Amino acid sequence: NGRGTMSDGNELDRPNALNSCTDGSSGSYHSDESIDKIVVSQASGSLNDFTEGDAVTISATVWCWSSGTEDFIDFYYASDA
Repeated sequence: NGRGTMSDGNELDRPNALNSCTDGSSGSYHSDESIDKIVVSQASGSLNDFTEGDAVTISATVWCWSSGTEDFIDFYYASDA
């Protein structure tokens, strides 16, 4: 629950970024926008591993700025991932 080495919001298992897109340590914890948690689970509620063609549910816990009307998050999927 945090980002990089941000004061008061140090990320436990860092770095968890892809390629060279690393987390920064600027900003204020739970004042600036952040994604606190993303959970991907099977829509059926099964606890088994995902298999090709499974329907999933994505749940995200986010910290939005002000009313949140200017904040967005996009989720993508790929058939070859």
